[in-house]
Amino acid sequence: MKKLVIILTILVFSPSAFAATPIMGQAKLTEYQMETFLHQINLNAPRLAKIFLEEGIKENVRGDLAFAQSLKETGYFRYGGVVQPDYNNYAGIGAVDPTAIGNAAQFDTPREGVRAQIQHLKAYASTESLNLTKIDPRFHLVSRGIAPNLEDLNGRWAVPGNGYGESILKIYHNISQIKTIQKRSINPKLKRLQEKLRTKRKLKERLLKKTRRDFLIENLRRLRSKLRAKRSVAK
Repeated sequence: MKKLVIILTILVFSPSAFAATPIMGQAKLTEYQMETFLHQINLNAPRLAKIFLEEGIKENVRGDLAFAQSLKETGYFRYGGVVQPDYNNYAGIGAVDPTAIGNAAQFDTPREGVRAQIQHLKAYASTESLNLTKIDPRFHLVSRGIAPNLEDLNGRWAVPGNGYGESILKIYHNISQIKTIQKRSINPKLKRLQEKLRTKRKLKERLLKKTRRDFLIENLRRLRSKLRAKRSVAK
């Protein structure tokens, strides 16, 4: 009976007991949703959604969650903290002292910055090896697989980090509210009309080709007749 009470207590008070968001896996948001959401808030933000999705696929890490994390960490790419915009550091990697401006990891390109973030997330969420060369300078400091879910990053990625994972998830849900672009369905009548027009166009082209061919054939016949006539006169 005591064991049952303990298990129930853990389930009730564990923040990720009922709702867990795996960090590993395929992204569910689209580049359009991610970019549209961000640029509604900050028109001057860089366009990195595609890179996040691409780098996420390479390590089987959800690039859309990493993107949402970058919005939290950079203040929607407005910065203002330890990390500077030209560091290409979108997750506060190495920024362990909030009072030491400039004391954080720096990367040569935006893609490298995203890749390092993806690798750092994989270090927390999985025990699998990296598929690409390690560029995350703090990868070796993580206890591998200790945080498989976004909510498990609380108190780990950031300190004290209360509700850290949930705050990222809130941003993710806000992004998901952006409607994806859908191809407009064509009215059946309009579709039939377009097909008729295409058919008429093809028939017209065929008729034009036939007319040209007949014209050439007729001219060729006349030319042959003239030649035969000249030969007869010459004889």
